Amino acid sequence: METGENKTCLLKTKDFNIDLSNQYHLSIEINNKSLAFAITDINNLHCKLFEEYKFNYDSLEKRTDAIKDIIQHHSIAKNQFNSSSLTYSGFESTLVPKELFKEEEARDLINFNTNALEEILTDEIISQNAILIYSIPKEIKHIGESFFPDTSIISEERILIQQYIQRKEYGIRAYVNISNNQVMITILDAKRLLLNNTFDFTTEEDLLYYILFCLQQMNLPKERTQVMLSGEIQKNDKNYKIAYDYIQEISFCNRDKRLIFSNELSKIEQHNNLTLFSQILCV
Repeated sequence: METGENKTCLLKTKDFNIDLSNQYHLSIEINNKSLAFAITDINNLHCKLFEEYKFNYDSLEKRTDAIKDIIQHHSIAKNQFNSSSLTYSGFESTLVPKELFKEEEARDLINFNTNALEEILTDEIISQNAILIYSIPKEIKHIGESFFPDTSIISEERILIQQYIQRKEYGIRAYVNISNNQVMITILDAKRLLLNNTFDFTTEEDLLYYILFCLQQMNLPKERTQVMLSGEIQKNDKNYKIAYDYIQEISFCNRDKRLIFSNELSKIEQHNNLTLFSQILCV
């Protein structure tokens, strides 16, 4: 497999033992620019392993081949886990009220907002009485079906919205999750979803614009609205600094306290990889 500028991260606990896979949950996240795994002990929610690959290939075909090659030669494809879940992240989606949703119209509904890819998937957001419709490339879906045929498929929107609600915060909050130059902005009034949208961005100015645009759409003052950050953002990077300059009430959204991370995985900050690590709490 060609490596180029691709990046790999592997962290695991000293007591991790793949032979104990029957007591582990396997979480998988496939993006058309990245692949990540997490392995968690189901008995105590102790995360045992985190592994991530990021691809800089220009074409979807090369990225897909790289994902397939990694999985094909990885131990996770050769072991039986107690349970497993898979999220396809970073793809176009739309939310539809459940009462208006018809399965046979799913492609037409998502095409109102974007050009749907070959495969259409749906997920029920029970707390909002809504259906998420999203589309993925057929090559990506084929990978999931080939290597993880019995795995639960969970959308990143369902995971994040569920995690935000379980924080039991009161009042209106804007949650900003960043991954692979995409930002998902979710605005909740306690448990009620007011807005959920995803944008591609290139510069820190783009990111700030989308955050402020969403606040403006909801008539929320940037001086008094709590904005919670998660994903690929750090206090010393440009994305955080520009947001901090313009938004007064800004902080990080940490992962669920039930999840245990030992020292070997301590370099993963609390607000990183929420979608991946929270899968086990949503199956």
